Amino acid sequence: MNTTPHHTTLIIFLATFIIQLGSYAQNETLTRVNEGASWKSDEVSANVRAKRTSSMPIQTGVYTTVTYSSEDYDVNGNFDHTTGIFTPPEAGYYVIMASLNWTDNNSSPITNDGIRSIILVKNGTTEVDRNDEVGRGWMHSSLHTVIESDGTDNYQIQAWQNSGSNHDIDGHITTDRTIFTAFKLRSREEYLTQINGGASWGGKRTCIKAKNSSGIPISNGSTPETVTYSTEEFDLNNDFDESTGIFTPPKAGYYVIMATANWQSTNTTLGERSILLLRNDGSTNPSTNTIMEENSEIGSNIMTSSLHTIIESNGSDNYRIQVRQNSGIDHDIGDASGVEATTFVAYNISDQDMVLKKESGGASWKANNASGQTCVRAKRTSNLTTTSNILSTVTSTDEDFDVNGDYDHTTGVFTPPAAGRYVIMATVNWQTGNSVAGRRNLKLVKNLTNNIEDATELGSSEMTSSLHTVIESDGTDNYRVRASQTTGLSQDIGGTTLVPGCIFTAYRLD
Repeated sequence: MNTTPHHTTLIIFLATFIIQLGSYAQNETLTRVNEGASWKSDEVSANVRAKRTSSMPIQTGVYTTVTYSSEDYDVNGNFDHTTGIFTPPEAGYYVIMASLNWTDNNSSPITNDGIRSIILVKNGTTEVDRNDEVGRGWMHSSLHTVIESDGTDNYQIQAWQNSGSNHDIDGHITTDRTIFTAFKLRSREEYLTQINGGASWGGKRTCIKAKNSSGIPISNGSTPETVTYSTEEFDLNNDFDESTGIFTPPKAGYYVIMATANWQSTNTTLGERSILLLRNDGSTNPSTNTIMEENSEIGSNIMTSSLHTIIESNGSDNYRIQVRQNSGIDHDIGDASGVEATTFVAYNISDQDMVLKKESGGASWKANNASGQTCVRAKRTSNLTTTSNILSTVTSTDEDFDVNGDYDHTTGVFTPPAAGRYVIMATVNWQTGNSVAGRRNLKLVKNLTNNIEDATELGSSEMTSSLHTVIESDGTDNYRVRASQTTGLSQDIGGTTLVPGCIFTAYRLD
C-alpha cells in the first residue's frame, strides 16, 4: 500500500517546503498528497457537540429524526442542529457517538413494553448502524461508531419505538441527556516520519470497522465465545481478521476499541448477557488470555451489549470480542432489523512516531499527535457500595496507564492539563445482590457540582450504565463520574481482579 519516493525527489520536496515555511501558518505537518507533499493543518476539519434541552415525543412506529436545541460547539459549521443533519466536509473517517434518554412518560401498563431503537441514517434513507432494546419507562439508547464518508453524503440520528403510544426522549436545561457528537479521524493521512535515522512516508493509521449480517447462535453456558464477522467496511492496514475476530495492532501505541453485540428476538428467557474484551500477549505466553473488561446485564429478547475503551498495545499482542449468556438455551447475535449489526470498530489515537512539524520559521521532528499528552485507562478490581438516592463519585482501584498523570484514580478526578477537547468514555457495572427495580443513573460532573451529562435507566439486579462523549475544557476545570440508584437499598458497583469493571478512559483529541 505504501511506497517510498526516490530520495532525490524527497529532498527537493523538503527543500521547497522548508524555504516556504514563513508563508504558512504554524501547527502543520508535512503530509503526502497525490504522490507529492504539502503542509497540512493539524486542526480537525469537523468537531461537533449538540444536545437537547427539552423533551421530544417519538410516535409509535414512526422513524423520527432527532433534532437538537443547541450546539456546544461546531468547529466548521458541519452540523445543522435544527434538522439534525451532519455533513462531513471532506472524504475521510469520522467518529459518531450519540445517545437518547427515554423518559418515564411511557412506563405502564406492561403492555407498553416494546423496542426502543437508535439508528444512524445516511442520506435520509440508508441505515448504517442500529441498536435495539426491549423495555419501557426510563431507558438509555446509545450508539458509537466510525463511518467512512465520500465527502458528499450526510448523516442523522433517528429514534424509533413500537410501544403503541408516544414515548419521549429527554432533554434538560442543565444536564445533557440526548447528545450528538462527531469528529474526524486522521487515518487517511501519511506523514513524513523519522525511521531508523532517516525519513520515509509513514503508513496510514489504524482504522477498522467490521460487522455481522447474519445470526450467530451463542450457546448457554459460562464459557465465552469469540465473535466473528461477515464483512469489513474498511480496514486501512489489514490489522483485523474478520473470520477469526482477531485485531492485531501493527505497532506499540494506544487504540480505541468500540464493539456491540446485538441480541436478537430468538430467546425470551431471562438470563445474563455479557460482552468481553480479551487480550492475548504473544510476546510472553501466547496461551495466556486476559479479560480486559466485561459488561453484563440481566435481560432477555432484543438487547444490545456494548463496550468502548482504550487499550495500550505493546506491538505483539492481539485482541478479540467475546460474548456469553446463561439463559438456558441458545440466543443469537447479529443482524438487527435488516441492518448489519454486531459491530467492531478500532482506531489508533497515539503512537511513538516522530513526524516533521513546523516551528517558528523552521521545522523539526515532533510527536505524531497531541493525544499522547493525555491518555488514561483506569478500572475497579473490587466493589464499591452505593447508597440509595445518594450520588457517589466512582473511584478506581488501578490505572492501566495515565500518560500525563491527569487522572487521580483514588479520588476519581480527571483534570485536563490544557484547554482543548477530550473524549471521555466510562462504564459502571451494577452488581447482583439488589433485584429491586429502580433507576440506575450515571453522571459526568464538572467541578463537582455542574452536571454535564447523564444516562438514566430503569432496571434491577445486574446492569451496565455507560457514557461516551466529548467535553471542551478551559484547562482549569476537572471532571468525575458519579453514580446513583433509587432502589431503597444499597447496591455494589465494581469488578474483580480477573474481570475488571467500572472503566474510565479519556484522551485528548488531535
